[in-house]
Amino acid sequence: MPPVLEHLDDPFAGLSEMVRVLKPSGPLVVVATRRDVPGVPLRPTWHPEHIAQDQLMVVMEGAGLIGVHAYPLLTCGPLARQTSVAGVGFKEGV
Repeated sequence: MPPVLEHLDDPFAGLSEMVRVLKPSGPLVVVATRRDVPGVPLRPTWHPEHIAQDQLMVVMEGAGLIGVHAYPLLTCGPLARQTSVAGVGFKEGV
């Protein structure tokens, strides 16, 4: 099940819990809705808090991940490519 950070009341707490249960050196991939995407059609149902690419990276590092990088989504169809960003980071350890 993919993380849905922008739908959580406290995205940082959710991400921190994902990192806590991750195996040492394990990767975590987070796909989030980019901040520059108009959210008007989504707000009534999902109430998303859009996440900027740089904000996603800072939050992932703050949750304890290392080697964090953000990537544009290149799969999943044109809508996902236009509206989402993927963040990848690793939990420290051996």
